[in-house]
Amino acid sequence: MRSTLGALTSRGRAFLAAGTTVVLGGMFLGLDLLVRIGALALALPLLAVIAVAHSRSTVGASREVSPARVPAGTDVDVSLDLSGRGRGTSGTLLLEDRLPDALGGDRRFAVDTVGARWQCPARYRLVPRRRGFYSLGPLSVRVGDPFGFLSVRKTFHTTTPLVVTPTIHPLGRLWAGGVGTEQGEHRVRLGSNGRPDDASVREYRIGDDLRRIHWRTTARTGELMVRREEEGRHADVTVYLDTRRHVHRPGSDGSFEWAVSAAASVVAHFAGNGWDVRLI
Repeated sequence: MRSTLGALTSRGRAFLAAGTTVVLGGMFLGLDLLVRIGALALALPLLAVIAVAHSRSTVGASREVSPARVPAGTDVDVSLDLSGRGRGTSGTLLLEDRLPDALGGDRRFAVDTVGARWQCPARYRLVPRRRGFYSLGPLSVRVGDPFGFLSVRKTFHTTTPLVVTPTIHPLGRLWAGGVGTEQGEHRVRLGSNGRPDDASVREYRIGDDLRRIHWRTTARTGELMVRREEEGRHADVTVYLDTRRHVHRPGSDGSFEWAVSAAASVVAHFAGNGWDVRLI
């Protein structure tokens, strides 16, 4: 009862103070009407406290984040599934989902519940602007009476992780030919000092240059075989990201976040075109 009494809202406390003042004033002036009005003002919040204190209710909540891993600047849908049973759960619930400032701060909204057993979904959307690891939650539920005299908070201690990756920018027509490409001077060839199997042969494939046919092996095996000297090797690329603090401009819009996004864009571009990419 004492904890419930401490959950009185400013309206409930105002009614108690006004009711006490009116009762004392009516008793001092000898006016029964003022005493009755003051007693009514006192009774309303006290009845709300008694009703909430003796109600037995259970409220459950679960959260789902879709998708749980997104690039910065991508919409994220958050779904809350609320359920309750028992006396004292019907009415309007005020929800507050705690979010980091980088995700726009806490989200507050209200849901209506009906009946002794109910289930209510709630959804909201957020757009993370910066990369990082975030935790959504915990969720707090406020249960009050219809007159707004009382507000009891229940906090769920579970949180949901959200991973925000760097923004990937498309690099357009930047060359990234990858395996076996033959785009002019960018073609990757095996030199005389290449791998041990440089001089080996393989089976002919449709589209191979007929000048690469190894006739001696072809005569021996009875199948068209081509040399591998001119075959493009599996190309690789290394991307270096300078993470030293003193070489970057400080601040939330500093050069480091730009460098991370640039490195991620280069890595994604070459990896998507068949290259072996290493990020250092």
